[in-house]
Amino acid sequence: MSSPNLDIALRFKTNSVRGGFVEGFHARDLEIGEVGGAVIDINYYYEEGPGHGFNPTVSGINVRNVTVRTAERALTLRGYPEAPIRDITLTDVDFGTTATANIIENVENLILKTSPPTAPPSQPDAGPRHNLTPAPVTTCPRRHPYNPYNPEVPTRTTKATSSMAVIHHTTLTPTKLELLTTWLPTRPWYRGGPAGPELAKGGGFRLDDPEGAVGIEFMVVNDVSDGRATAYLVPLTYRGAPLDEAGHALIGTAEHGVLGRRWIYDGCHDPVLIAELTALIEGRAQPQDQNTTDAPAPHITRSYTATSTAAQPSATPTKAQASATTAQTPANSTSTHAPASGTTDDAEGTILPGPSGTTLRLHRVLHAATPLPPEATGHVSGAWSKPDGTQTHGAFLTVTVHPHA
Repeated sequence: MSSPNLDIALRFKTNSVRGGFVEGFHARDLEIGEVGGAVIDINYYYEEGPGHGFNPTVSGINVRNVTVRTAERALTLRGYPEAPIRDITLTDVDFGTTATANIIENVENLILKTSPPTAPPSQPDAGPRHNLTPAPVTTCPRRHPYNPYNPEVPTRTTKATSSMAVIHHTTLTPTKLELLTTWLPTRPWYRGGPAGPELAKGGGFRLDDPEGAVGIEFMVVNDVSDGRATAYLVPLTYRGAPLDEAGHALIGTAEHGVLGRRWIYDGCHDPVLIAELTALIEGRAQPQDQNTTDAPAPHITRSYTATSTAAQPSATPTKAQASATTAQTPANSTSTHAPASGTTDDAEGTILPGPSGTTLRLHRVLHAATPLPPEATGHVSGAWSKPDGTQTHGAFLTVTVHPHA
């Protein structure tokens, strides 16, 4: 199925007049081209909407092995506060390129997962069982779109020594939340009061540094100090040595139980993070799960459309520029390369240089299901958890074009 006139691929429309239930629905093995609206739409607000006494029940929706080329958005899921949509499981679903952020309201137990890779067929034993000869170096040019469910699609140059970040389940003293409790009130976009924040982790994702030297995390934290939850997006980088001329971006230092002292920075001022974020926007890098080594983060969606207006020299550091000094600096060096330029904070968030002369607006204060502005040419969106455990979804950043005078 494929058509710009195909409004929705899988649709469940209901309201409090119709009532009834849909339970135990299964769909699998679908190839979908173009969708004009959402790929999956479950909407309790269809026509008459709420307030008529017969709340519907939709639960146990299972969708597996679905690929989509392009759609307006991946998900529209709108339940009632008193009658949420429950138990939605999406397995090996590739939503392709989406133009706008998901709309997710009053949903419980939304699960996105991938199947474990199938083991290759066994080969005849051609040598010693414990042969330790290194594998040959292979290179994969960055020209494939991001596909979180196909590990065979290369997303970066690979080496015999992997650059995949390893998640250490150990201690960090002080903790990230303790450091952010002091740092957040110094930001112009902080919404809390003078008493300071009360923070809890809400989710996020990681990106990998191809050189394996810098940890990159996009962390969502919830602040409940003012009686209402405010979600903040905090990009962080973790380094084994200070970043030159970036004292203003240093959040603090901490002792890692395995790696020793770490310098923790506001990642918006770190050229390695900006280079990898640009690669994510353009579909050349894969978002990683926040807590598991070598696992994708399928709740992260992105889109980007290059325009002729944006075809100007980019202020974004190239991969070589961002990683060159890190690759050449010894592990015990006292500094690395200089911070990224062109990054500014204001009351709404952070402005960053984007690909091909575009501008990135990082939404530091997150809002669920916020429509993208009409001038947006791309976005990155994701899910996070509220303090009560329910999950919501919204835009993390938008890409816009601002022509030079």
